[in-house]
Parts: sequence; C-alpha cells; structure tokens
Amino acid sequence: RYCYSEEDFLVAALCATMMASATVFEKVTTAPADWSGQYLIVYENSATEAYVFNGQDAANGYVSASIADGKIESTELDNYVATIAPMTGGYSVKIAGKYYGGKSGSNSLEIGTTAVLNTLSMKADIVLLTSNTSVMRFNKAKDQKRFRYFKAASYANQSGICLYKATTAVDDPVVEEPVIEEISVSKALELINALADGASTTAEYIVKGVVSEIITPNDTIAKYNNCDFWISDIDNPASKVEAFRTKGIDGVDFTVGLIAVGDTVKVQGTLKKFKNSKTSEVIPEINKGNLVEVVKGEEHTAIRTVEIDNTVYARDGRIYAEEGARIYSLTGLDVTRMNGNLEGIYIVKNGNKVAKVAVAK
Repeated sequence: RYCYSEEDFLVAALCATMMASATVFEKVTTAPADWSGQYLIVYENSATEAYVFNGQDAANGYVSASIADGKIESTELDNYVATIAPMTGGYSVKIAGKYYGGKSGSNSLEIGTTAVLNTLSMKADIVLLTSNTSVMRFNKAKDQKRFRYFKAASYANQSGICLYKATTAVDDPVVEEPVIEEISVSKALELINALADGASTTAEYIVKGVVSEIITPNDTIAKYNNCDFWISDIDNPASKVEAFRTKGIDGVDFTVGLIAVGDTVKVQGTLKKFKNSKTSEVIPEINKGNLVEVVKGEEHTAIRTVEIDNTVYARDGRIYAEEGARIYSLTGLDVTRMNGNLEGIYIVKNGNKVAKVAVAK
C-alpha cells in the first residue's frame, strides 16, 4: 500500500504535460499511387544521421536527426514538415506557409505564397522531386551544404534526397509574419547614413518613392531578370536611394516595362550603405529587394501603339505563343512560369505584339 501526497500528484501531472510524444516519420521506399501527405525532406548523411531540410535557402539549411530502423522519431521537427498536396498536373510543396519550386535552367530555390507545380517519382530509394525541369537535391560541398532545385543539365552531380512520411498528422505551425515598416526615402537615407560603410540593416523595410531614373538597360533586365533604379521622395526629388538588383512583385522575375520614370513604387528589402572600393563613392541602397506595389504615373497611362498577335492560343491550361513571350495576369503579375497550370484571362506580350487569351483547364 502506497500513500501519495497532493504534491506528488501535481509533480506527476506536470511531468506528464512536459513529456510531448515524438512524431514518427517512416522512410518512403516505393512510389505511392498518391503522394499526398506530410513528409520530412531528407539527405541521408549516413545510415544513422539525417539532414532534414529546414525550408531555408542557405548554406547549412538543415537540422540533424537520428535514423533508426528506417524511421526518424522527434519532438522537434514538426516545424520543418513539408505538406505535399495535389494540384493539376502534380503536387505543391509547402513548408511553414511557404510554397517551394524550382526554375528551369537554374540552380535555385523559389519560395513564395503561390503554389508551384512539382512532380514526384523514385529511382531506387531516391526521390526525384521535380519543378520546371529542375530537381531537388542536396549539395555536399564544404560551406555550401544546402537543399536546392538543381537544373536538369547538372542535378546528377548533387546528392539525392529521400522522403520520410509522418505516420500521424502533424499540425501546421503557426507562422507569424513579421511586421515590415513602411518608410519614406528620406527616412531610409537617415537609417543608411547611420550605418558603417558597407554595412546593412538586419531588418527589412518597405520604401515608398517615385521612380526618377532606370539604370539597367532593357537587354540586361531581360537577361538577369532584375533591375537597378533610383527612387525619390514624392515631395523632395533631391532625396533619392538606389533600388539595387530589384525583383518583381512577390520576388518574381523583373520584366522590361514593369516600371517607368514617374511611377510611384514600394520596394521591400534591407538597407545598405554601399561604398565603391575604387572610387570611394558611397551609394545608399535598398539591397536586392523586390517590388511590393507599382502605381503608374499619369504620363504613362496613355494608350500605346501595339500590334495584336493572332497566333496565340490556349488549351488545357497552357498558352502557346512565340518563343520569348511573357504571360501576365490582368493585375500585371508575370505568371509565365505557371504556364501549363493556368486558368482565367491573361495578357501575352512578345516585343510589340500583344494578345488577350482565355485559358481553361
């Protein structure tokens, strides 16, 4: 016969509360008919050590975990679970509220708020997670250990990945989006001037201003899909900051004609006090950010002369047009990379040729 005090019961209850049960993930060894589910994306560093993708496009973008009998058991990996869900033509991959995909002909990791098409297949126990012809692999090189989608021409040089499926449902983590302060160009200059030469802010800002000069030539924009331009305060043209290597809205490719001098824009990114090592010139920058908003200036709202392209047509979610054509939503978003999974009304532009096309799946 044993006697327990009230204090004993309180301690036992507290311990039971603190002992969270581990989530069990089992290795996928044969291709399922339906890939839908929750997984860890893993590179097996050894028979007993897993590198689990943590969702970051960075060197050492993984966390380590132990493998035993083809399983990973952990109480600390739920925030890195990839939810694979069906979409037309394949699947989307989402981690902590962000969607993941690749870019054709590029070694990259495209992260955004819109679902990106992926397909899955297996070769032995290696999973081929493919998006826009690029394949998710692991780079083992020193100081470059990372998960990325590698282009079709070279992905075989990287190491294959495995998927470990959760045996019980994992709750999606609550993702708190950081509040990004919107500031004027003058305020951005004040923050930049307080930095040391070459230093950057750790926080991102949204800087609002008017485009006063576009630096990057059109052919360079088309080649590298980004743009350098100056923005100034609306009421103080002398206050200006350079938006350096800026991407389009939501980080998509920047395209020729996306902005013009006189447009009011919002650019998101960190602030940097760049110093040219050759000339010692100091340049205030919004460093490698992206557009948040573009409001066309009055002088750019006039109807422009264009040639209607009657060769453009659509079928089964795909638009067919001449090579080099770009596809835009009616709100001006470049959705070319989503071709094949489109539905709705779109504008197709190739040089001075323009077409409006309705797409049905």
